Amino acid sequence: MKKKVWIGSAIVLSVILFTAIAVVQSQGSDTFEVEAANPETQTVKHEIMVPGEMELAEMEHIRIRAEEDYTLLVEEGDTVEAGTPLIEYTSEDLQFESEQLAIQIEAGYLRINQVGKQEDRLSDEQNKLADDVGREEARDHFRSEREQLDYEKRAANLDLRQLLKQKEQLDNRTKNLTEESPIAGVVLKIEEGTEAQLTIASTDSFIASGDLSEYDSLEIKEGQKVDITSDAILDQTWTGVIDQIDFLPSQNELDGTGIKYPFTVKVEEGDTSSLRPGYQVILHVVSDEREALTVPISAVRQLDDTAYVYTIVEGIAVEQEVELGMTSDSRYEIRSGLSESDQIISDIPEGLGDGSEVIVLD
Repeated sequence: MKKKVWIGSAIVLSVILFTAIAVVQSQGSDTFEVEAANPETQTVKHEIMVPGEMELAEMEHIRIRAEEDYTLLVEEGDTVEAGTPLIEYTSEDLQFESEQLAIQIEAGYLRINQVGKQEDRLSDEQNKLADDVGREEARDHFRSEREQLDYEKRAANLDLRQLLKQKEQLDNRTKNLTEESPIAGVVLKIEEGTEAQLTIASTDSFIASGDLSEYDSLEIKEGQKVDITSDAILDQTWTGVIDQIDFLPSQNELDGTGIKYPFTVKVEEGDTSSLRPGYQVILHVVSDEREALTVPISAVRQLDDTAYVYTIVEGIAVEQEVELGMTSDSRYEIRSGLSESDQIISDIPEGLGDGSEVIVLD
């Protein structure tokens, strides 16, 4: 009985031993079919993605002086140019004052003309007398009368200048009776009542606003390029530049997001006809952009702090340590460890190791 047990045990051990040997031999002789590629020099960029909101770049809220009599000269939806009259106020006192001043100015011009005619008459009489008594005696004869006319003319001119100054001041006061549009755009809304106002905006010009964290505010500067996308409007991208970054932070204590620095992006390129104020967008801020050697992300393995790829040397996979840089468009920047002439495995298969035999697929 014991002999049979020993024989059975020996058979089982033999089977296990041969199976293990077969597995080892099978693993050692695996040949992997792989796809190969060469590292490529491409443009890589580091983006910071910030949620934002679309706003109209030019918008004016014009107060309506509801306590005064006024007439609206435009309606909602009207297109206006800069300087277009929007509101006209009525003032009977100013109108009466303007009419009275116009009469006084006209009288002033008549007075000056009258003095001028008197001077011409005096010159004619002086010339006639000079023929009889001589030029000097004729001038002395009319001296006092000429001085009187000269005084009256100077006084009339001073009075007229004063009246014209009053007219200039009155014109400025009258001009305030007409409110003009400060920008070109569309009349979006007219509100009447105690808080009456008229809202005008340019619907072709947009900005996007967002908030930067403390860390991002160190990397991002005014003038940097920004790509803008929206989940609501697919397959469209707008391009802009950072127009302003607030020096002072804003802090939202309600949601606990901490200190943020508001910034605005001026939209410069892209079809804005489908945009509306309030649309939520993503601002892709390019903080770094350069030409660099790159490989597909699938070509890189990372273990702890070490990254490596597999180069192909005479049909053998050779493990090569590399230094990674930025990730851009599903590719890694390779700072060191490879050159463009190296052939690498572009998609590392499971089980591949240093020294594995490989066959490159066409």
